[in-house]
Amino acid sequence: MVYPTCFFAFPPEDGGAVPSTCHAAIQATDLRALITSEDVWAKYEKFKFNKEHANARECPHCHHVQVSAAANPTISCDACRQVYCFSHSNAHPGMSCADYEKARRAEDKLNHAKISQIAKFCPGCKSPVEKSAGCAGAQMSEAATRKPSFAHKAMMFLFRLALCVIFGPPALVLTLACSALACCCVPCLISDRDSAVSAFLGCFCISGWVFMVPVVIVLALPFLPFVLVASYFWPEWMQQFWQDQNEGTEAEMDVPSVAARGRGAEADLSGPYQSV
Repeated sequence: MVYPTCFFAFPPEDGGAVPSTCHAAIQATDLRALITSEDVWAKYEKFKFNKEHANARECPHCHHVQVSAAANPTISCDACRQVYCFSHSNAHPGMSCADYEKARRAEDKLNHAKISQIAKFCPGCKSPVEKSAGCAGAQMSEAATRKPSFAHKAMMFLFRLALCVIFGPPALVLTLACSALACCCVPCLISDRDSAVSAFLGCFCISGWVFMVPVVIVLALPFLPFVLVASYFWPEWMQQFWQDQNEGTEAEMDVPSVAARGRGAEADLSGPYQSV
């Protein structure tokens, strides 16, 4: 913690149950009076300097910290006169940043090609798997390999179709009604930014929820007896059904896009620093 604060808790006022905390800033002079080790104090000053200066970089040879800029990545240390890179430290002496990143991408392609040669791909999740000993069989995690059954797919299709048939026409009518009402907010939208934000939050968002909530409650009531009967007679099946839905949603959220994986691979640079 570079900027510590006081954590003293005052007694609760007016009989309250939650005490109030001081949160007063602790000055550097007070910290210096408490820290007796010179090494600890030197580390604190270095961390504080790095926190206050985003372009501060530490020399990989003598650990001297100085401020530079990403526009000129070549840094000459003021203490030892060694040259290192602003983004990659001492990872590519005598080579430009563009050439180094190009070489890293080529090396990553070779690594993936080698993995494809020595590894087997799981038929369920297509993850590369390598075994060097033991039996010939391999078992992936159940969440990664389990596929929904035909009955599950058919039931989900019918459920989504029912949602479209039941909620589609009322939603269209409410959309047209809200669109007609929104025409009254056009003068507010074109006057200034604050009025535009207030009009959007007040007219568009709140009115839509107010109109939709009663309709959703009324249309959902016919399905309530079926849900209660299924939960009473087949509790394990209902629990498994909702668990499959949650796992499918989490799997879709956890899978990064190809572009994101590419950017992450290029940003994961060797050396003690990352490119900024």
